[in-house]
Amino acid sequence: MPIYYMETSALVKRYRSENGTEVVTELVDQRTPDDSFVTSYFSVLEVEATIARALKARLVDQRGYNRLLGQFSMEVDDIIMLQPINNNTILKAISMARRHSLRSGDAVHLATASLIRQSIDDVPSLVLVTGDGELASAAVVEGFQVLDLRQPDVAMSLLKSWRE
Repeated sequence: MPIYYMETSALVKRYRSENGTEVVTELVDQRTPDDSFVTSYFSVLEVEATIARALKARLVDQRGYNRLLGQFSMEVDDIIMLQPINNNTILKAISMARRHSLRSGDAVHLATASLIRQSIDDVPSLVLVTGDGELASAAVVEGFQVLDLRQPDVAMSLLKSWRE
């Protein structure tokens, strides 16, 4: 049962066309019944802020803004499980930030994924999906499988090999 931790840069690719979008589209649209998607509540804030900034910068109009927020909200309700941020998450994030010199948001994501991994006894596959190089590197050091969206061809090949 693969569990995909979708950090914010991966989620945004679902709603905005950029490098790696095709991998996220494949991952979500071709999901199997055994696939699970999870992210932090922090991602909700980051995605909402990204979409609001796109509206402010006039990269999307009000209609596009409403459509993007509606799609994101629906997918959070239907597809993506949210993990809360609590004291344990913050303490773990502080540790991750110190150990890997991560930005605060990336530390929260890595901490959340680590706590999910610790809470599940039999995890055959917990994959961190990211388009952020520093987070990808830290996740590898922490023993995660990483789907690195910065290299879409490699990521797509890896995803297809996991599904065979």
